[in-house]
Amino acid sequence: MPCIPHVGNMPIVFSLQYKCSNQLQVPWERESIETCTVMNSLGYGSYIRQARGDAYREHDRIRSANDSLTQITTGSKAEGVTSGYESDRDIMLVPQYVMCLERI
Repeated sequence: MPCIPHVGNMPIVFSLQYKCSNQLQVPWERESIETCTVMNSLGYGSYIRQARGDAYREHDRIRSANDSLTQITTGSKAEGVTSGYESDRDIMLVPQYVMCLERI
């Protein structure tokens, strides 16, 4: 028997489906899961994006190790959104003797 809340004899109607576990299930949850599955299979899932961003940061670290400039990848590459040959690569080259301060 579904767990539908009532006031007296009248059921309460929600725009979202009510589950007995007190969790709300949005009507488009299945479509969201399918979209996530497709994005993962195309290489745009959260774990893959994280791995790409980590790889670019490691590349920057190695590239900057024996150089007077620190290389920092920025933009979509740094976020892991695009793979190696999909877009341009935005980088900042910061001289190692420069100290960057944030004004508070």
